[in-house]
Amino acid sequence: MRIQIPDPIVQEAILEVLGGDSTLSSRLDEFALHNTDRQMLIVEATVSVSRALLLAKCVLGQDEQKLRASFQSEMAKLRPYEVLIELGLAIVRAESLTQDDVFRDKTLISDALFSDRLTAIKNCLVQ
Repeated sequence: MRIQIPDPIVQEAILEVLGGDSTLSSRLDEFALHNTDRQMLIVEATVSVSRALLLAKCVLGQDEQKLRASFQSEMAKLRPYEVLIELGLAIVRAESLTQDDVFRDKTLISDALFSDRLTAIKNCLVQ
């Protein structure tokens, strides 16, 4: 990725998520190279998906309707831009592959519930 995201933490997270995905990396460059406003959209997209993932790990089951409405609201910001949807899906995919569940109490948020929530986030992205 050739673009420099204004937020170094987001830059690092995106580079980690992209790994060797040269196609998505090229699409992000095409989308935002030399365009600060679009670079900020990438930051906002990354933060929105990360926020949804954190909520998926922490919100208790009785608040499921509110949680899914929150996913819908957060992901709506990304939907006008196909490349941001792709980035969001890549972030969710990376999360699903990690074993780092530091924020999730598995006794309260089971693997099945967490998996359902990841699917809900993905569905909100592609609607």
